[in-house]
Amino acid sequence: ALYFDCGVNDEFGFHDDALHFHEALERQGIPHTFGSVEGRHHDNLWRERIAVSLEFLMEHFRRQRLRYTAY
Repeated sequence: ALYFDCGVNDEFGFHDDALHFHEALERQGIPHTFGSVEGRHHDNLWRERIAVSLEFLMEHFRRQRLRYTAY
């Protein structure tokens, strides 16, 4: 499972790189989920998006019947 997102106003230019990565994955037919969202490279965006990222992973684990085990 591959998920990534990036704020469109990322001041470090990561959004352009993330968009190019997304397009390359699309061309290769590699399944993934990409979120292009309003925001900058800032803790506030991370706090908003972490729930989306974790839900994506949890859904993947559910489909694969994988369980998290804490060590």
